[in-house]
Amino acid sequence: MCGRYSIALGFVEVCDKLGVEVVDFFRDWRPTYNITPNFRGGTEQPIIVRSEAGSREARLARWWFIPEDWSQPFEKLPSSFNARVEDLHRRPFFRTALRSKRCMVPASGWREFKGERRNKQAYHFRLADPLFAFAGLWSTYHSPVGEVIDSYSIITTDSSAGAAEIHDRMPLILSPDHYGAWLDSALDSSPILTEEIARSQTRKLDYYPSNPIGNNGRFEGPEVIQPATSGPRKYEQLSLFDSASSERR
Repeated sequence: MCGRYSIALGFVEVCDKLGVEVVDFFRDWRPTYNITPNFRGGTEQPIIVRSEAGSREARLARWWFIPEDWSQPFEKLPSSFNARVEDLHRRPFFRTALRSKRCMVPASGWREFKGERRNKQAYHFRLADPLFAFAGLWSTYHSPVGEVIDSYSIITTDSSAGAAEIHDRMPLILSPDHYGAWLDSALDSSPILTEEIARSQTRKLDYYPSNPIGNNGRFEGPEVIQPATSGPRKYEQLSLFDSASSERR
């Protein structure tokens, strides 16, 4: 985990649920069901950060962490869309972001895959709450040509007993009582992480085999989170975004 997740609610609901006060988007966004890691432009998804004024701010970012001091082509980036919680304090790649650029990643569910490489079955995980937030880290990268790119990583932990039947890792979900503290870089992240790791082992999860159409990272639509059914079905390919841009400004 985590290689796919969904935000099935509208943006107004996301803002209301997560206490967003400021929105800094450079294009329209709509519910997205097959979010796939990508460091390229046009794939950005909402994250929630703490603004300089102390308010909760929603902005769009690429799901593949790009350190602020990165100096090589993006193709040489490691698989940084996930950050293992046990590595955060000792791995320089994420250390600066852990201290000063923590974020919340809105989600309504995520998917894991089980089985042989060419015959994997997707399993959709969700909570009783229709919207929640993963713990994340983010960065703002300034490219040599003047492009400003926000990016993020989802923090993962060991799976709980039930989830481990499908995959050995799961996203670290933030409890609402930790939202404010997690975003506040003046506070130590260690107690928050310790408590959330413990809570993750007992948090009730619902999961089910989901439609294999979602195995295709280019397919976007609510079909990907529907339960798997037997027999062939046809789907209309949906566009991921109404419009896309790789530049914030």
